[in-house]
Amino acid sequence: MDDDGAEYPDRDYATIAEAVTAACEGGTVQVYSGTYNERPTLNKTLTLQGIGSPVIDAESFADEDAVTVESDACVIRGFAITHAGVSRSGIHVTAKDCVIEDVTITGCSGGIWLDDGSTGAAIYRNTITGCTGTAAIYDTCGGNHIYQNDLIGNSAGNVHAPGVSDTWHSPPAMVTYQYGGRHLYLIPREPLG
Repeated sequence: MDDDGAEYPDRDYATIAEAVTAACEGGTVQVYSGTYNERPTLNKTLTLQGIGSPVIDAESFADEDAVTVESDACVIRGFAITHAGVSRSGIHVTAKDCVIEDVTITGCSGGIWLDDGSTGAAIYRNTITGCTGTAAIYDTCGGNHIYQNDLIGNSAGNVHAPGVSDTWHSPPAMVTYQYGGRHLYLIPREPLG
């Protein structure tokens, strides 16, 4: 699908919501670059694949998350997400075994909210900046795999996971983070046998 038909002139749908509604369970919705002023809900198992970093801008939707994931095993990859409502997140997940990869979230109250039993998620290679309300990654469930994310300039903190246990993977090489004007270094260790 393509918002203006420029990248994909033979588009089937003009909005992400239309494409999600028409997609079969387990299917893939490919979204070409452009700005989509909507807030899609994944209520069936799907892969939502951005091509050329399309933007989901939820600014015109007050008090709502930009993207909501309600079905298990959904994949969101290759998007820029901005302007979720006050006290809302760029992506709100209430399902198990989801993957969020290569997504940039900016200007939202929170980044990725793992909620209501959303265990087994893989959250990796995302950039989350400028969150003003809750943390960049807010996990109320635990049992998730979170790694290789850039969490920068989030005023309420980068990670909030009260009383839960997640797996934090490090890459094979040392990574440098900047936090509070200081450089921090993550040195990977050898995996356990």
